[in-house]
Amino acid sequence: MPKRSKRKTFILSFPEVVGILREEVVLLASLSAEALLHERTGLSAGGILAPALIALHLGEARFLLEFSILTAFAYLSAGLISLLVPLYGRRALYASVLAGALARVLAAQVLQAPGYHGLLLSVAPGILAHQMRVQGVLLTLSATASATAFAYCAGVLL
Repeated sequence: MPKRSKRKTFILSFPEVVGILREEVVLLASLSAEALLHERTGLSAGGILAPALIALHLGEARFLLEFSILTAFAYLSAGLISLLVPLYGRRALYASVLAGALARVLAAQVLQAPGYHGLLLSVAPGILAHQMRVQGVLLTLSATASATAFAYCAGVLL
């Protein structure tokens, strides 16, 4: 039996290449959908991260539940903070993002579960919560659903 070399190869298999390309295509489709929505309707879909993350993990119920809870926590926390401190502009964005990041860290500690996607899952719910406070919940969720559907279809077509 011949010995196998322990060298690492840097050649990716076809499924690995498609997986990497799928993530990039979904992110670019999310960016395109966000730009198109903003130009045509003036609505924001929660940045390019939220629709892309949701589209990449659309079949994972645990991820969607965690993302929804973190977004709701960030939205409610920013609302409570705004009762104590005047929040507007960047302050409101920072408060929402920090609340979402804090919620993710606390959830990871309490549940003792490894967090999904580290920084992305810390930031995206806060940005989405901020847009919900600025535009309203229904408008933001409908814009996010539209951008997510567009990004998901682009990822499936690849």
